[in-house]
Amino acid sequence: MAAAIHSILKNILEFADFTDKAVIAVGAGGGQFAEYGRKARRVIAIDFNPEVMAALQEKVAGIGLADRYECLVGDFATCALAADMVFFEFCLHEMADPLQALARAKCMAPQVVVFDHSPDSPWAYITAEETKVKNAWQAIWIQKPDRVQHFQSLQRFATFAELEAKIVSQGEVSLRRIEPYRGQMNFTIPMSYGLASIWGGK
Repeated sequence: MAAAIHSILKNILEFADFTDKAVIAVGAGGGQFAEYGRKARRVIAIDFNPEVMAALQEKVAGIGLADRYECLVGDFATCALAADMVFFEFCLHEMADPLQALARAKCMAPQVVVFDHSPDSPWAYITAEETKVKNAWQAIWIQKPDRVQHFQSLQRFATFAELEAKIVSQGEVSLRRIEPYRGQMNFTIPMSYGLASIWGGK
C-alpha cells in the first residue's frame, strides 16, 4: 500500500514555507513526510511514544537529515517549546481537544500549519475517524485561518488483506466498513486532505 507521498509532500512544500525556520512537528510519526526538514533550519519533533520517535530518528538518519531533527519523547499538551512554526501532521483530529491544541500551538510560534484529513474524505470514513476529523476542522475554522487548501489523493492496495492489516487497529467499525472491498485486487480508496495556515501567535 502507498499513498502518493511525493505528491502530498509537494503540496505541503508549496503551501507552507519551511525555509530556514525552526519547526515544532507534532505527529511526525514514522517520518514519511520528513523531507520538508531539508528546507527547515531545525525540526523539533515531539511524541509521547518512544517507538514512534525511534522510527523517526531512523528515517531521518536514512535520508541524511539527522542533524536537522531533534526527537523528543513527551506530551505536546505540557511541553515548553518555542519556534517559528508548529506543524500538525495528520494528528490534530487525534487530539483530545483540537481547539485547545491549536491555542497552545499559537503560544509556541507565530504560525501554525495543520495538515490533516478533509471532513469529506472517504478514507476518514473507512478508518471511522470522520467525527474526529470534522471536530478538528471546526476548531481550525474557529481560529480563523488565513489560508486553506484541500487536495485529493488515493490509498492504493494490492489485496484486501493489505487493507485489513492497515486498518485493523482502528477497531470493529472500520473492519465492517471495508467488507465491500473483500476479494478485490489492486484497488484504491480516495483520500482527501487539507492544509490550513493560522497566523497570530507569538
